[in-house]
Amino acid sequence: MKRISWIILCAITFVITDTAVANTLVANEKEAIDIVIKNVIANGLLYSNTPKECLGYAVIDSTNLVYNIGISEHHGGKCGGDPRVQPIVVRLRVERTTGKLLWYDAVDGEYVDQLPII
Repeated sequence: MKRISWIILCAITFVITDTAVANTLVANEKEAIDIVIKNVIANGLLYSNTPKECLGYAVIDSTNLVYNIGISEHHGGKCGGDPRVQPIVVRLRVERTTGKLLWYDAVDGEYVDQLPII
């Protein structure tokens, strides 16, 4: 029951925060990453036991319409794990003209605006 409540709370939070960034012109990679941090990490939408300081954010690629961003786990030192391995745990897309945040659905191979269970 706790997990279902958590998922529903996250879905509600996602809708609220996603709407808050809508219609925001994203000028550069830093602003795109800031949107990801503000809406995913700060609001607890990433279901992960990885401490926030062990996560990294990078623009994987971009076009004139979107920034594709990966959230990866940093390993080594206090973060544990093999420092040669830093897997991407979530892929997101930020639309440049609106600031809308989309999640990558690995099963369907496309970006979607619904909150996946991650």
